Amino acid sequence: MRLEFRDARVWRYSMISIAKIIDEASFQVDDSGIRLRALDPSSIVLVDFEYPRQAFTVYELKGRDYFGVGMEDFTKILKRAGKGDELVLNKTPDGRLSIVFRGRGLRRFSIPNLDIPPQDVPELSLEFSARVKMLPKILKDVVKEMEPISDAVVFEAVPEEEKIIVKATGDVAEAEVELSVASGALLEFEATSRAASSFTVDYLVNITAVAQVSEYVYLELADNAPIKLEYGLPQEGKLTFYVAPRSE
Repeated sequence: MRLEFRDARVWRYSMISIAKIIDEASFQVDDSGIRLRALDPSSIVLVDFEYPRQAFTVYELKGRDYFGVGMEDFTKILKRAGKGDELVLNKTPDGRLSIVFRGRGLRRFSIPNLDIPPQDVPELSLEFSARVKMLPKILKDVVKEMEPISDAVVFEAVPEEEKIIVKATGDVAEAEVELSVASGALLEFEATSRAASSFTVDYLVNITAVAQVSEYVYLELADNAPIKLEYGLPQEGKLTFYVAPRSE
């Protein structure tokens, strides 16, 4: 297996976001592309990272394969990726995972290739009543504003005004932000009915780290149901998170 990707920073920020959710990851590699699907230990967040084969400048593979990594070790190395660096991933003869940055010079690293079979995570079948599209930085900034107020954040869709309300209520302070199509904060808005759910803010803060390299984010919502955050990555990649609502 040998994979080459044009912009190593996409993997850097994607993996930083994922590493805050799961400790170990098993990436499936086949003729269609690469994919990671995994649940966090508390079964609150599902991660789905995928890239089609055509996104890679080199894609050498015999049959199906997978590689496993400890996310802490993987991200420590990927954090070294800078502007203009290409990423090369391949398995070494001694069973390790080689990580190479090719840009200003050639920098080689390797970590253990863990024997972790891919998690058998079923495809989700959820019905959402609201779907909005926005720039990832807007969502990241809003979540950051909620973080000091409370450990819970509420997302509410208001169809008649084509807006999303994000709010948090703490012991002392309250915060509320409105994102609408009219204001330019939302690029698209679709909803069949009002919907509202509450989520743990720490998970959302961790997830939104990928905003650094993503091109857009779709947010899907339903009453007291998981929230779906689908980040569009360069070269047709996707990083999707499903976060379960708070039960309180």
